Amino acid sequence: MRLAKVIKPVILSGGTAFTLTVRDSGSLILFDTAAGVTITLPPPRVGLTFDFAIGILGTGAFKTITNASTQFIRGTVDLGVEDNTTGKHFTADGTSHVAVNNLSAETGWLLGGHYTLTCVSLTVWEVTGTFMCSGTMTTPLTTT
Repeated sequence: MRLAKVIKPVILSGGTAFTLTVRDSGSLILFDTAAGVTITLPPPRVGLTFDFAIGILGTGAFKTITNASTQFIRGTVDLGVEDNTTGKHFTADGTSHVAVNNLSAETGWLLGGHYTLTCVSLTVWEVTGTFMCSGTMTTPLTTT
């Protein structure tokens, strides 16, 4: 028996801020504009999941933010310096962090970073991810 091949839908970020929808769940959102863009998550619904990948070297912030200040991000992301000499873990606490914000080479806007956000409750999105960076590593998990 042959299994059907499933291809994940891809959404190109472009250069204009936008909000994801419930119908976009399961998609890969590809940051493809160096100048950056802000993407807002849809209202929470348990089980929604979005994958994000940095497909271009950034010059502006690649930001994903919850759609309300009462929705938070929890989980851990890893940053590694591109020469493989050091790495660091950063944790979102689920009570104050609302965005993944790759706003510089130090926070992981280098080509190859990726992360997943999955809605686990009506107020919390779970994050996992890995980013490439240079310089002094700084958390991409922010409260604004």
